This record gives sequence, structure tokens and C-alpha cells, in this order.
Amino acid sequence: TLAQRQTVTIRVISTGQTGNTVFTIGQPRRVDHPVQLEWSSVQRDVTGLEAKDRLEEGATYESVGTVSIASEEDLRGAGAAYPGWVQGRYLQLPEDFPASVSNLARELTRFAPTPYDKATTIESYLRAIPYDLEVPEPPHGQDAVEYFLFEARRGYFDYHASAMVVMLRSVDIPARLAVGYVLRSEERAVSTDRYLVSEQSAFAWPEVYFPGLGWVE
Repeated sequence: TLAQRQTVTIRVISTGQTGNTVFTIGQPRRVDHPVQLEWSSVQRDVTGLEAKDRLEEGATYESVGTVSIASEEDLRGAGAAYPGWVQGRYLQLPEDFPASVSNLARELTRFAPTPYDKATTIESYLRAIPYDLEVPEPPHGQDAVEYFLFEARRGYFDYHASAMVVMLRSVDIPARLAVGYVLRSEERAVSTDRYLVSEQSAFAWPEVYFPGLGWVE
């Protein structure tokens, strides 16, 4: 059982344009609709939900997820005793992973005492790289993260999130890339808790695993 997590329940009305994807806020826990579970390597690590039938316009469901409410103290004290299934999947890097990226990660985190401090140090570094949707594609054959960090020095959320995930993995901190949507204030119906979520809200973000606390965005 994971500690310091809050349950969030949402009711979704489909526009008929999302196929059979079922949405939750945070890590999926329950949905009142027939679904198929997607998981990484063990059943406790659910990574997505798909309705067994296409969600037509007007289809509704209620889903439950959990988000971390752990404090900085909790996260700093979580340690590094990662479960085997976490280490086996979420520390993987390609064989040709650029040494320049791992060297940068080690240099940035050399004085950070805990995995949490290493994560926030890398996060702060990446947040200083300007956001730019018009960044050119990496040259053919060049690693995208290496190009983003050392040549383009600008990019959008895919670049920032991908860079954080692989930099963390290179210093032995389990991390993964999540994709979904953000709830933007301009998509909120006035004086309600209802949002019309569109493709404009598509996003990617990193998640870091903390023992006993689970995945933290």
C-alpha cells in the first residue's frame, strides 16, 4: 500500500473523438466502465486504460485515480530501496546513450544528497531552457535529447520531459515519461468544475518513483 496519496474522482463525457481511451487524473485505480488494463511488466503498475468498445459521443464514465500529496520531507526520506520491477524497467537506457547527457546529469547532481534533491536539481536546470514550439528537428542520426541540451538549447514539453527522464535514469533514479492532457483554465466552463479538454491540451511530463510513495509527477 502506497502512502501519502489522494484519491481524485472525475466524470467524463466523451465527444466521440478519443477512440477507446479512458482518462483518469493520476494513477488509475477504478472506473465504472468495462475496460482493458495496460501495464508495464507487473499488474500493480497500470499505465493506461482502454474501453472495450469505442466511446461514442455522449458516452459517460466515472474514473478514480490517485495523486501524490507527499511533502518534501516525505520525498527526501523515501530512500532508494526500489522494488525489483521498478529497477528492471525504469532504469533502462539505450546502449548508445550519449555520454554527454549522463555526464551532465552527474555534474548537476554531484552535491545533491537524495534522489529527491537530484530530481529537483535536474528539473530546475531544464526549466531554465526556453520553451519553443518551433525548434527544428534534430539532425539525422543525432540523439534528440543530446541535441536539445547542447545545440538547440530550446524546445517544448516532449524535449524537457524526455531529457529529465533519461538524465534521472543515468544517475540511477527510476523515471518514466507520461502523456495525457492538462486542465487549462481557458477550457473551464465559468463558475463550474467542468472542462472541455481538446487536443490543444495534449502534454507530456516526467514521473519519478519514490519507494513507499509511488509515482510522483
